[in-house]
Amino acid sequence: MGRPVTDLSSDLLHPDLSSDVEEVLRTLVFRERSVCTADGRWFTVRVLPYRTLENVIDGVVITMVDVTQAKSLEAELRQGRDRLGALLGRLAPDVAILDDRGRVVPAEVALERVEAASPEDLSAWRIAARAEARGEPP
Repeated sequence: MGRPVTDLSSDLLHPDLSSDVEEVLRTLVFRERSVCTADGRWFTVRVLPYRTLENVIDGVVITMVDVTQAKSLEAELRQGRDRLGALLGRLAPDVAILDDRGRVVPAEVALERVEAASPEDLSAWRIAARAEARGEPP
């Protein structure tokens, strides 16, 4: 408190922090960035104008929220999506994906439909031989 932001030291790899502070003081609009550390942790850094009770801007408030776990989950979801997309792209021509109503879902749109479906809907999805999907005996 009461010190220049350039006096702060941290593990954050945020070379633009001082320019973000200057921008917030100039525009009075908050800035928010996702920033990593040298050891791979992630933080959401938010710079907000500090207003006194008299509604006078008297500096900035900088908050840092650890979002490492959320970033890890996002990466896992992306990897899962990529694996599912690759799997759907390799389905044999005689295999069909059936949605919760038994309708054939083309492999090229299945990934988007899976992402939009609820878990309850997905529990009824299945993979079947195309003959079975057309109602023919297996």
